[in-house]
Amino acid sequence: MRVNNSKNIIKTCITYSIWVIITPPFLLACAVLALFPARIRYDNRLYHRIASTLGTLLVRTSFIKFDIQGKENMPTYPQTPAIIVMNHCSALDIPLVEMLVGSYPHVWMSKASYKKVPLMGFLLSRMHVLVNRTSGSDAFRSLVTLRTLVKNAPRHALLFPEGTRHYDGSVHSFLPGFAILAEGLNRPIIPIIAYGTHHVWPKKSFVIDSSSTHVKIIIGKPMHFIRDTPREVMVADVQR
Repeated sequence: MRVNNSKNIIKTCITYSIWVIITPPFLLACAVLALFPARIRYDNRLYHRIASTLGTLLVRTSFIKFDIQGKENMPTYPQTPAIIVMNHCSALDIPLVEMLVGSYPHVWMSKASYKKVPLMGFLLSRMHVLVNRTSGSDAFRSLVTLRTLVKNAPRHALLFPEGTRHYDGSVHSFLPGFAILAEGLNRPIIPIIAYGTHHVWPKKSFVIDSSSTHVKIIIGKPMHFIRDTPREVMVADVQR
């Protein structure tokens, strides 16, 4: 056990060292592109390609073993944009989703507290929709903003419907925001589930335990709901 722990600590230090080197140039390039007017920056596929490439590099250099199933269920640009939802139990989930989405324009809903992070906060304020989860009215306004940004445009909406990361790896209750979006936009919902990321890099953990498990990512088929489908039915079906 001590040998494995030592190996994980060494690999984690190597990973962080690589991240410190490769991340700033990518973020700076994204920051320049994020300065463009809204009518340009949200659909700038170069920006999204850079973000996706960074996400891929972060995942690859973390030494984790992973398998992705259902890649064919992700639409290629400019096929039908979707509402993409995923369970959330590790910081690795974010670069994993960026890797999966690629250069297809997309808008995240992200926690407002991340705005305090230098440079990253600037990018989030320019390219994401920030939400204060402690305020119901603020959350609703953020949802309206997200709907406005993706309506009538080939842009995915990306959400973690559990609202926060969880320690146990189980799928917890989904908040209904994504269903409200689906009702208003009449778009398919693509569910993604990640197994094992909570073992690899748990919440509040410094060490990335890349040898703990084989991460599995399953991309579900787009789910289409007819109009007037009860919201609770949509949430329950996607959560399954």
